[in-house]
Amino acid sequence: MAEEKYERYCSIEESIIQACKEVNLMRKGLLPKRNWRDLWAELEQELAEEEKSFERQPQKIRAVAK
Repeated sequence: MAEEKYERYCSIEESIIQACKEVNLMRKGLLPKRNWRDLWAELEQELAEEEKSFERQPQKIRAVAK
């Protein structure tokens, strides 16, 4: 079984620090408060945009060598 390796664009520590900064900004009123429904809607929109851009790309058909 082949292992898949993923590269993180930031470490877990950096991610937690960024999340804490965002929470502090929300508490101060500098960022709008969001709930899981807002985040879900944002994710669905991003996925729809990604699917549209994928559909617009020409698909290459490879010939299978025998």
